[in-house]
Amino acid sequence: MIRKYRHLWVLLLLPAFVACSDDDVVSREFTPFQEEAMVYFNEIALGFEFGQFPEITRKWKVPMRVFIGGRPDSRLLQEFADIKDEINSLATDGFEMIEVQDSLEANYYLFFGSGTEYVKHFPYQSEYVPFNWGLFYLVFNQRAEFIGGHMYVDIDRANNTEQLHLLREELTQSLGLAKDSKRYPTSIFQQDWTTTTNYAEIDRELIRLLYNPNMVVGVSAAGSTAIIKNIYREENAD
Repeated sequence: MIRKYRHLWVLLLLPAFVACSDDDVVSREFTPFQEEAMVYFNEIALGFEFGQFPEITRKWKVPMRVFIGGRPDSRLLQEFADIKDEINSLATDGFEMIEVQDSLEANYYLFFGSGTEYVKHFPYQSEYVPFNWGLFYLVFNQRAEFIGGHMYVDIDRANNTEQLHLLREELTQSLGLAKDSKRYPTSIFQQDWTTTTNYAEIDRELIRLLYNPNMVVGVSAAGSTAIIKNIYREENAD
C-alpha cells in the first residue's frame, strides 16, 4: 500500500507542475534579462550611497563637458575617450559627454593625481581621500538635473589596471548611476573591490535606460519601473 500511495502522489503532482510551467511561459511579458535590469536599475540609479537625499532618478539634461586636469598619461586619455564614446553610443535622449580644453567651458572636472593634489582644488573632499583612490561629486538643481561635478583617480596609489577601473567606475556613476551593489560580480557597480575595466551587459543596459528619452528625472522606484516596462513593451513589440 505504501508503494502505491507514493506513486499516486507523483501522478497527482506532475500535471499540476506542468500546468504552472505552461502558464508561466504564456504570461511572461518581459525576458529574464529585462526583469533583472528593472530590479538592478532601482538598486543603482536611485539616490546616492551617502547623504540624506531622496531616492529618485537624476541625470544630465545638458551635455557633460569634461575638462581633464592633473597628470594623465596617454593611456588614461585614450581610456577616457573610449568610455566617453561608449556612453554616448548608449544615450538616445540627446545627452552627450564631450571633452573641452578650456576649464571655463566645463561643467565637470576630471582629475588625475594624488589625493593631496585633488583636495587643493576641492578642500571639502579632504576627509574622504585618505581611504578612497577614486571619488566623484555631483551638483544637481531642484529639478533633480545634474549641473556640475568632479572626480579624481589617484594615480600614485593605484596601479595601471586599478586606474582604468576607477576611471570607468567613477565616471559612470557620475551619470546618475551612483550606488553600488553586490548583485553582479562583473558589474562596474560591484560593491566589493574589483579591477574590471569593461562594462557588463547589465551595466550598458542601465546606462541605456537612464538616458532613454522616456526616462524622466525625479521618479522613485515605482515610477522608474513603470517607465522601463513601457520602454520594453515598445521594444518587444517591434
